[in-house]
Formats: sequence, structure tokens, C-alpha cells
Amino acid sequence: MWNPCSIIFRRQSYNLNLAGLRRGLASLFVRPDRLLGTLVGALLAITVASRASVDEVTRWNQIATDASTIPNTDPLTETRIFAIVHVAIHDAVNAVESRYEPYLPKTSSAPGASVEAAIAGAAHDTLVALLPESKVSYDAAMEETLRTVTDDSRKTAGLQVGRAAAAAILKARENDGANRTVQYTPGTKPGEYCPTPPDFTPAFKPNWGSLTPFVLASSAQFRPPEPPVVNSPNALADIEEVKTIGGSKSVTRTAEQSEIARYWFENSPRGWNRIAREVAGARQFDVWENARLFALVNLAMADGFIGGFECKYHYNYWRPVTAIRERGDSEWLSYLWTPPVPDYPSTHTVLGAAAATVMARFFNTDLISFSMTSGAPYPGITRKFWSFSEAARENGASRILCGIHFRTAVNEGYIQGTRIGEWVFEHALRPANPPQATTASPASGKEETAPKEAKGGTTAKLNVDSQGVILKGYDAVAYFKQGKPVKGNPEIKSSYRSATYLFASTEDKADFDKDPAKYAPQYGGFCAYGVAYGVLADIEGPDGFVYKGKLYVCGDKNAGENFRTDLDNNIEKADTNWQKLSGS
Repeated sequence: MWNPCSIIFRRQSYNLNLAGLRRGLASLFVRPDRLLGTLVGALLAITVASRASVDEVTRWNQIATDASTIPNTDPLTETRIFAIVHVAIHDAVNAVESRYEPYLPKTSSAPGASVEAAIAGAAHDTLVALLPESKVSYDAAMEETLRTVTDDSRKTAGLQVGRAAAAAILKARENDGANRTVQYTPGTKPGEYCPTPPDFTPAFKPNWGSLTPFVLASSAQFRPPEPPVVNSPNALADIEEVKTIGGSKSVTRTAEQSEIARYWFENSPRGWNRIAREVAGARQFDVWENARLFALVNLAMADGFIGGFECKYHYNYWRPVTAIRERGDSEWLSYLWTPPVPDYPSTHTVLGAAAATVMARFFNTDLISFSMTSGAPYPGITRKFWSFSEAARENGASRILCGIHFRTAVNEGYIQGTRIGEWVFEHALRPANPPQATTASPASGKEETAPKEAKGGTTAKLNVDSQGVILKGYDAVAYFKQGKPVKGNPEIKSSYRSATYLFASTEDKADFDKDPAKYAPQYGGFCAYGVAYGVLADIEGPDGFVYKGKLYVCGDKNAGENFRTDLDNNIEKADTNWQKLSGS
């Protein structure tokens, strides 16, 4: 039986700031002071009939997540269950009408079948197989759906295709290693994982990293680098931070930080599915889009645990409570219960980053605001977020505040989760017939519906205002010479490639005129983070930095922090996308 306290285990936390120092954790929770605009427009409206179908997808997602609480399912098993359920739903609706590639090869099609019946058949049969304790509820839910389908032939055809999809994915995962037994011996040396106080629960599911991934090529595909060497400066800084802010008796952790720790302590699969329902419910998706969204989110989380656990037991790195006690504080305990698995990486963070990345790719923007109210074990806490990545980062930071993960485990978990999310989105459930008007997605070359252009002018793909001024009037040279944004003087200006540059001094203007290509911003002055995601997004002001002799500007501070996370990889994606976005 899964320990009730293990709900903590779901949300292994997100990296708040990969480039930041380990000090000043409180500043990482400063929230944006106004709602960020989205990078893309509203989705197409749908019909009343499609609306009912969309509700079937989210309804069965709710049924599944609720059902997992009855036998107190552990978070790893939850991700496997939810992925199987939503793969079956996705493949069923695409057997009725093919809009996206199925997860498994399609054996038959059922044009004209009831989509509602197909969803009910797929969800019902997978849930009965995987969470049989709530079979009575599933039966009632399916009967309720079938009563709404008046055409018996369409109803029968829909049920058949849904049940076929369920049977296919259940068969495919029958021997995936979820029930495999693996021998595990706890470590005894400094730096090695061993069971933690106060309960000293034995290590949990050391087999999970050997499961067959759902989409990844292998569980070790995105394995992070080695954790800090014991007693190295990085390791000691990690220990000191958690000891100070993550202890049960910490006087440093603020009331809000304690709330954040409790808020994200819920099982990750339940929380991120709730976020997906919240965001999807505010938009008008058709049934195929909604089925694909939930399938991608849950595939990414399932592979997040598989990849994360492969790494956990590969490095077998100790937990903060063990390290802190080893260094002399023999009574120290974490603020919230420490899950019985190695520290590195934080898979709670991996899952959040993977889910957030998939949703940002799906919506073609990270900048979508939403609120979410927490579930057990600390239900009823509501927090609002301006973007998926903000939520994911706070989710990761919560694990430091809980006292159960080192910052390095959170940082690397965020990177691993992001890469897993990207991989899943680019390799699974792709459009069956991509639209003609497209732009390249980050890094993959995958085609997506073209986003709206940024505000202001885009002559020759330059982000200029109505007067042709680039960089919102900030001095491009100042970023190089002073390392900070400086507002330009409208009386001191130069023109380069149809854009007007303003400068704070005549010296800066002279430097620019000697070599304008050196100082011009990358990607025409559009938000670098947006370009990495395949869209041309405006910037709000001065957030910019110089890296390897090039100027990058971002929409705001939050976008800048996101872009700096895994910076070289983001630049590579942005460079690739810019070639198509700019028509070069």
C-alpha cells in the first residue's frame, strides 16, 4: 500500500532559476504584476455536438484521476494508467475520423461511428483493467454517455472502436516491466542513498527506470550529468540552502513559501491533469484536439517518471536529510515527508517541466494564464500563474522548500523534463494532414499552425514600432558596454536595415555605425524565447543580455529566465526557427 504521505512524492520540484545564485530564494517567488499577453489568437469555435464530445474527454479524465485516489495509487503507477487511458481515447476518436496519427498502428476505421461512444468504450475498458476498484462508477458513467446516443448503429460502432483501441494499448503495455522485481541494496557511503527518517521506508520502485518508455527511445535518453561530488562547493551550498529553508523548524521559510510547499505536494499526475482541464475548459477545442492534448500531457509525464527513475537509481544520490545529519545536525527533519527514493533528479520537477512544455507547444505559447486549486493532502489552496513555465518552476522550487530535494536535483530535473516534453510533442500523435500555412516548431522542423505576428511593425521581419524604432528605443550598444539596458535619446539615432536605432550617447552611435551587424539584436528584435517556440512575439521593454557576442532580447523578465534555462539548446532551436520565420 502506498504511504499516504507519499503524495509529496508526486511533485518533485522545478528549477526556479538555472542562472541564479543559490541565495535569495524568496525573490524567486515574485510574481508578474500584470497578465502577460498570449502569443497566439483564439482557437476556432466548435459546434454544439463537438462540445458534448469534448466534455466526454475531460469527463473521463476527471473520472480517471478521481478513481486513482480510492486505492491510494502511487504517482508512478498513475502516470502509466493515465497515459494508457488517454492513448486509447486518442486512437479511438482518430479511428472514427483521422486527424492525428494514432499512437498504435490503426487496424480499422469507423467513419460515422459515435465519437462519444468511442471515448466511453476506450476509457471504460482501460480503467476497468487498471483501476478495477471503481468498476461500478465506470459502468454508470458509460451508460450515461450511451443514453445520449440515439442511433444504435453509430453507438455500436463507436463502442467497438473504443474497446478495440483499449485492448490494443493494454496488450502493447502488458509486459512493459511495471511488475518487474529488481533487487536493490541501500548505500552506506557518504553521497549514497539510504532510507530516510523518520520512518526509514525502503527504497520505492527501483524497477521503474527499466520500464519500456511510451515515446522515448530509451529511459536513459536524457539522463542528466552526474550530481555534485560530495563535499564539493556546489554540494555544500545545496546542503546549506535546504538546511536553512527546508527544515521542519526553519525560521527562514516565509508563510507563502510554506504554502507553496504544501500546494504542490499533491501527486503530480493529478495536479497537472487538473491544470490541463482548467486550461482546456476555457477554450473551445474539438474532440480530436482535446483527446490529443490529454494524451500528450500524460505520455510526457509517464516517460518523465521512467526517465527520471532511471537516473535516480543510476546515480543513487543521497537525500538532503541524510546529508544534513551526516554533517552534524542529527535531529534535522524536512518540512514535509521525504519520499523513499534517491534525490537526483527531482522527478516531481521532471513531470512538471514535461507537462508544461507539452502544453506550451500545444497552445503554441507558454504565456497562458490560469489558476488551480490544490488537491489532497493539502486541498483548497488556490494560486494563479501567468504561464505554464511559471507554474512548473514554482512546482520545482516547492521541493526545496519542503526540504526534500537539493537545488541541483531540481535544476537538472527541469532540464530533463523539458527535453522529454519536447521529444514527446515532436514524435507522438502528430497531425495526419498538416496545414499548408505553417512555421517550423522549435528544433524539430515539425509543422505547426502559423502564429499571429507581434504587435508593431514587422518590415523585413523586424520588430519595430509605428515609427520604425527597434528595441523599444533602448540603446543596443549599452547592452554590450554596460551590461544593462539604457534608454536611447531620440535625437541620437542611426538606421540599419530599415530599423531606427536610438542611442544614449554619440559614442555609442559611433560604435554602432562602425559595425551595426555586431550590435543588432538577434531575430530582428523579437522575443528570443518566442522564436525558440516558433512564434514572433513582441517585447515589453529592456529585458536583454549579451551571450557569446550576440544580443538577445526577451518579452519580459519571465521569458528571459525561461530562455536562459538550457540556453544553448534554446538558441539552437531559435536559430532553426528564425530561418523560416524570417524567410531567410
